[in-house]
Amino acid sequence: MKVHGLFKNCTIKSPLLQLALHDPSKGGKFPQQELYTLLAHFRTIFDEKQAKKDGNIQPKVGMNQAYDTAKADIATIEADLETYLREMKKAIGVSDLKYWGSNKDRYQIEVPIALTNRVPSDWVSKSQKKTHRRFWTSTIEQHLSNLMEAEDRLAVAQK
Repeated sequence: MKVHGLFKNCTIKSPLLQLALHDPSKGGKFPQQELYTLLAHFRTIFDEKQAKKDGNIQPKVGMNQAYDTAKADIATIEADLETYLREMKKAIGVSDLKYWGSNKDRYQIEVPIALTNRVPSDWVSKSQKKTHRRFWTSTIEQHLSNLMEAEDRLAVAQK
């Protein structure tokens, strides 16, 4: 159904509103073609099925440079952090290292208490529990700072 057709059974007293809502072929000024063109374009810049599933609209690759750059930066930083963890496992000879934390305290390296004597002196203790102690390094802090900055850019690009 045409948008202006939705109003054909309505009594509209405002001459300006009548003009705006009527089909251009009948002397109206409703921007039907422009609206359809915009809607058609809008439907090409994101995945409608994914948006319905997730509850938010994410642009397709190439539609929003700031969004694409932020997403790529986040993926790169997260991959770098995983590589760093593998390197630290080899460097200190502890295969049981893993990341722990959330938000601003993400990426703490969790080390079993019995193996904390292998931790380099430049690692900073952040927290602990009975079985593990958690550490940050300057490399992790830098990566986390970069990650949070990229996440902020992504949030801005999504608005």
